[in-house]
Amino acid sequence: MNKIKVMLALLLTLCLVLSAAACSKDGEENSSDDATAAITESGDSGADESAASAAESSEDLVIDDGPAVRDPDYKALNYDTMKGIWISQYDTELYKSGGGQRDEKNFTERCDKICKGIADMGFNTIVVQVRPNGDSFYPSEVYPPSTFVTGGYNKEFKYDPIKIFVAIAHKYNLSFHAWINPMRLMSPSQIKNVSTDYRIGQWYQDESLRDQYLSAFGDNYYLVPGYEESRQLVCDGVTEICKNYNVDAVHIDDYFYPTSNFDFDDQHFETVKDDYVNIRFYRIEMVNRMVKQIYDSVKAVKEDIVFGISPQGNVSNNVNSLYADVRAWSSHAGYCDYIAPQVYWGFEYPAESSRFDVCTEEWVAMNTAPEVKLVIGMGIYRMGEASANNDFKEYFEKKDNVKRQLEYLQKTEGVGGFIMYCYSTILDDFGRPRTSAKAEIENFTPVLQAYE
Repeated sequence: MNKIKVMLALLLTLCLVLSAAACSKDGEENSSDDATAAITESGDSGADESAASAAESSEDLVIDDGPAVRDPDYKALNYDTMKGIWISQYDTELYKSGGGQRDEKNFTERCDKICKGIADMGFNTIVVQVRPNGDSFYPSEVYPPSTFVTGGYNKEFKYDPIKIFVAIAHKYNLSFHAWINPMRLMSPSQIKNVSTDYRIGQWYQDESLRDQYLSAFGDNYYLVPGYEESRQLVCDGVTEICKNYNVDAVHIDDYFYPTSNFDFDDQHFETVKDDYVNIRFYRIEMVNRMVKQIYDSVKAVKEDIVFGISPQGNVSNNVNSLYADVRAWSSHAGYCDYIAPQVYWGFEYPAESSRFDVCTEEWVAMNTAPEVKLVIGMGIYRMGEASANNDFKEYFEKKDNVKRQLEYLQKTEGVGGFIMYCYSTILDDFGRPRTSAKAEIENFTPVLQAYE
């Protein structure tokens, strides 16, 4: 009889194990991410409900070995009220170590801590640089691997960091916006190392093509947006991101024309100048075409992927120096889904028109298209530039600047959220609040968490 009881107990145990395994397998098959996120429980007590539940996942992040591909059933995660933070190529030592790409396990652990720190503070969106200089933070057929990840423009990826980053962001219910600079390329010393496997390398190596599609200014080359081939290169890169990753948005910032000098794009302008009143109108039209084509490229992959633009805060400078037609983008559908002007000044800035509230009000009045959300870019990095004797002395004298700005935005009709620049001002490489901004962080965090 005892033997029978033992056998029955063993059979029951086996059935329970098989049942648990089947449930686990079903959970993996129902995952919406192209990479299934499951990372060790952090044990930190300050996490919000979504981050805490996410941390109860199984031990390791599981990434399949195949090429990245967007899950056709994935529904983009974007919030009615954006509470975002920019993560630039300079913000962390996340990608590189010792001159090359960081070990995958170490990268994954750091990425998890960064995303958890962001979610714990109350943010719901990260805007992550994935192409700063005509290069790529992910394996690409369009752009060369970025030196900011691999350590050089002649090195290959060991693994796909953006595939991991997107999965971890979604684990913490963070919307992932892939941030690119469409026109800015590498320096002259760097671009010569780009392989001719890529169009940028081909154009640079062929002097006649270089003179057409590329233009050198300052420390970098730039794409000349007048050529369809240049705009198509940008759009091919955007399409690749949207097709390969479960990104929730594509985002571009304020790097449009780097100069007003005539010779920047005179070669193309001379071929079409009879169609334009002057070169200013021509340049505005070329940037508009590029922006419209990026928008259309995003929507061609999936309608619910969002496209956002973050121009400079000064409206006149955008239009007259960068040739960025922010008035049209804010008042007409079809250019972008959200516009996030960089209102990087305080309430007490000497130039009244640039003060945080005055400048924000100008953008609110200009944003007349119901399809375009207005999100305000906040220059929290000004804390690091403050002194008792400069234009940002209020950040030196007071420790509630970000708090007051958030409170102002929350009560301002027509504002759909904010993005703070930048990550490294308030969090370190491991997602921990920086002690240098301790008082300011303690003041604004409750407002950030309650912001709706």
